[in-house]
Amino acid sequence: EMETLMKMLLRLIIVLAVLCPSIVLAEYIQTTSVGNITYYLGSAQSFDNLQTCYIRKITYKNASDVKNYTFPARVSWVTEGSSSPKAPAVTKINSGVLANCTDMQTVTIGTSISTIGMPCFRGCTSLTDITIPGGCSSTSYCDASGVLFNGTKTILKKYPEGKVGASYTVPSTVTELTTYSMSNTKLTTVIFQGSAPSFGECAFADNTSLQGIGYPQGITGWPLLIDGVKTYAIPKTVQSVSAGQGTSNLGVTITWAENAVAASYKIYRASSSTG
Repeated sequence: EMETLMKMLLRLIIVLAVLCPSIVLAEYIQTTSVGNITYYLGSAQSFDNLQTCYIRKITYKNASDVKNYTFPARVSWVTEGSSSPKAPAVTKINSGVLANCTDMQTVTIGTSISTIGMPCFRGCTSLTDITIPGGCSSTSYCDASGVLFNGTKTILKKYPEGKVGASYTVPSTVTELTTYSMSNTKLTTVIFQGSAPSFGECAFADNTSLQGIGYPQGITGWPLLIDGVKTYAIPKTVQSVSAGQGTSNLGVTITWAENAVAASYKIYRASSSTG
């Protein structure tokens, strides 16, 4: 009975191979080393037609190997019995590649890479800058002051967890924050310039120093809390926002342009009449 079942399964596989060859083709897997770095690669293409690949995993020996790391545009190797190397273009980085890599301080992602799995670079607590060479017009991704966005800057992909600075103003073009995109940062305040974007899961998770998230007064649709962080309506005349040592966790200190009322206030989101 088991033998009959196995024969039927084998026939089914043969039929699928004839009718839908792409379904049964096994993923091509390759491991290769460049210096002290080992790349675990994959490709949906066959070995004979191997033109592109993606990075599944990276391991390294020394902290200096990835301190200022650049993803390769191509990875090459010579297969046993072949005199010509394979050198497929790297077009994708899987989610979690170099996650929790506390040795990495800067990373450069070339324009050949069109897909970066999310979340990316989570737990890279020393990472201060993510660089996309060539500018926003030449790639699916771009950076602004070391922060990773999609090519049109409508999606904030990752704010480096080790980036120095207490406050960050999210560009007005941003309509989405991806999963863990602003998690575990050194920020105390984050300011948005318009309507509430969509927030991926845990977008602001593990931000032990983050005191508040600000948005322009009069804009509707903002929740009272985002991942446990309070949001505040900020008057348009505000010039700066800060949450220094000793600031109450119920509010953040903001500073107005010069006016006849006061130089600074502490704003609380206690009711809809914030002001």
